[in-house]
Amino acid sequence: MKKLTGPAIVKPKTTWQQLSATGFPCLYRHDNGSYYGIKKVQGRKLPKALKTANGQNITERKVAERALADWISALTAPAPLVSDITFAGLYDMFLAQKSAQAKGTKDLCAWVKQCITTTAPELWTMRAREIKPSHLAEFFAKRSGMRAASFNTMTAHIKNILEVGVADEILATNPYFKVPKKQRRKRSDKSPDLVPTTEECERIVAHVRGQEFADTAEKTADMLALMHLAALGQAECVFADWSRVKWAEGHIETKRVKTAAWFKLPLYPHLKPFLVDLWERQGKPTAGKIVSILTPAIALRNACRRMGLPAFSPRDLRKARIVWMLRKGVDVEDIAKWQGHRDNGVLSRRTYAWVITSLDKTHEQAQLAKMV
Repeated sequence: MKKLTGPAIVKPKTTWQQLSATGFPCLYRHDNGSYYGIKKVQGRKLPKALKTANGQNITERKVAERALADWISALTAPAPLVSDITFAGLYDMFLAQKSAQAKGTKDLCAWVKQCITTTAPELWTMRAREIKPSHLAEFFAKRSGMRAASFNTMTAHIKNILEVGVADEILATNPYFKVPKKQRRKRSDKSPDLVPTTEECERIVAHVRGQEFADTAEKTADMLALMHLAALGQAECVFADWSRVKWAEGHIETKRVKTAAWFKLPLYPHLKPFLVDLWERQGKPTAGKIVSILTPAIALRNACRRMGLPAFSPRDLRKARIVWMLRKGVDVEDIAKWQGHRDNGVLSRRTYAWVITSLDKTHEQAQLAKMV
């Protein structure tokens, strides 16, 4: 018996079949004329809008074919072997994990990179699996002249970078821990910080201001004076604005850059005359930056060298005024509040413990003397 057959059933084309550019696999053209690519990778269809270098949709067939070939080549290229990843590659992986961190953390990572690339460039390009404890020990020895805090910060970052390789099974173990502890960590110096006196700070400011052939001598001196007299950090001084100076209320409103928190700084008796003089020299502005110099570090270093003083940093000028206030008997809690801190003086007590301890001993001796 003859089997009856009906008309052939034609399945409708899918959207991608309708858009397919005949004669070139994986290439499709939209109704608007722009080209797309689609490639199946590991069971998933990955679409891609083909664009030019400046981000424009590609509408020319030959250009689209080249762009598609480049995209597929990059998409299907074999991943780099784990054994080929260098220390620089581990650093990039570590930095990617810190992408959401504050700028200060990223700057610290950049500083560690600079330490390695300038001192041991061969370590930077070395394959991670080939790094031995002896390589790290040799690099640490070259940087042994650093201060304990800086040295320990650098080595701790290197340890954390290598830990990324351990976590991703690129490294079996961290070679950092096989370096003797005395070579990878420096004992912190317990001696007091070298802080200039207020008289030395005033001499430095006057010396910088007196440089006849420096175009920014006066502006730099004003920056140094503001840091010292207000006991403010460099970033806070740069941020300070005349519109925030409340002459009647007797304070300045400024922002602690690290925390973006606003705080009030009193117009200290030693600060107000300087601010009034600076305000008049600038034409009594109602708004605008109080200082225009971003960093006085170079001028300060040169001044200290010419004057035969230690190489003080801008931060040291700030410390000098805080030490002066502590020795005057100002409560550390108030000083911390005027610095924009919210820890009730915990950080200040730790930083200036050598000053506070000496004051406590003097106070104790005075109390004991009353009993004689």
